[in-house]
Amino acid sequence: MANEEEETPRSKRQKVEAETGTGTGTGTEGNLLVLGLICGERLKDEEGVEAGCLGLAVPKTTNGNERRFACSQCTYKGKTSAHLMYHVRTHTGEKPFPCSVCSFRGRTSSQLTTHVRTHTGEKPYGCEFCDYRATTNSALKEHERTHTKKKPYVCSQCDYQCASQKTMKTHELSHTGQKPYGCRSCDYRTTASSYLRIHERIHTGKKPYPCLVCKYQGRTYSRLKVHMRTHTGEKPYACKFCTHRSARKLDAKQHDRTHTGEKPYV
Repeated sequence: MANEEEETPRSKRQKVEAETGTGTGTGTEGNLLVLGLICGERLKDEEGVEAGCLGLAVPKTTNGNERRFACSQCTYKGKTSAHLMYHVRTHTGEKPFPCSVCSFRGRTSSQLTTHVRTHTGEKPYGCEFCDYRATTNSALKEHERTHTKKKPYVCSQCDYQCASQKTMKTHELSHTGQKPYGCRSCDYRTTASSYLRIHERIHTGKKPYPCLVCKYQGRTYSRLKVHMRTHTGEKPYACKFCTHRSARKLDAKQHDRTHTGEKPYV
């Protein structure tokens, strides 16, 4: 009889089902752990790769080495069957976790938890350097790089470096020329969905960032930040040649040309 505290194959399967919100089928044959993550069937071909569903067959380790779970549709490999299940939904489009407030649906329960914070306003992750708070740990880490100046993502085509993977993916499109996001009201196209949302405010007139001091409203948060300097007097951009300071980066560049003599628009 199995020890009550020992995690049996059945209890492991139930744990995965709870994590992923769906059932799995598992079994062992020879040196393979065979998983039917979609249809629940134990299927594999001669090379140990499953066939007939989006499950898989992977080597079963006996020496304690880390097991990898590989997607049969692409090159993805995960540490656990639960991780694979989350990934498989990017192929199937399955989103079994619905929001009770809006039409959002998540691939995982954690995705739904993060989304719900957009309704509740909860931001449980706090920056150790300032009063910034974030809805996810990954967003916090990205923010903290504005303090540490770390830029771990390096472009393979040029010397560009940045603090976030999403920013790097957008940058890489500048090399391919791809602009996958198109405006429905004009022929504007761009490399990022966030750029498109900002552009579309030109058509809608939406300005969601109001000034708390005057009646100014900005289309973007960065525009509001620049505007606020008219109230605070902050001028963060210093001239390298004299004591002049500017509130806007563009103004600083224009001032620098009075020293360098540069005339880029001639």
